[in-house]
Amino acid sequence: MLARNVAGAASHRDAVLVCSDTPRRCFILALLTGSEGRPAEAEAASREIIARPDYPLRPELDLPVTASLSLACALLGRGDEAVQ
Repeated sequence: MLARNVAGAASHRDAVLVCSDTPRRCFILALLTGSEGRPAEAEAASREIIARPDYPLRPELDLPVTASLSLACALLGRGDEAVQ
């Protein structure tokens, strides 16, 4: 996705789905969902990641998940939430 190859990234969804359920896996799935033009679902997925009990154990995901959540809120026209 960082290489702007959304179609290529989406083609790996099945591979991601078979991985262990971790905050990182959920984050990648949330990114794929957002890149597929479903910002409401991506927002919900990002909020679910933050609510996971194992999320605090993955501090490296804090900034990317927060940025993903902000982007989804902005795309949904909720600028105030996006800034928070």
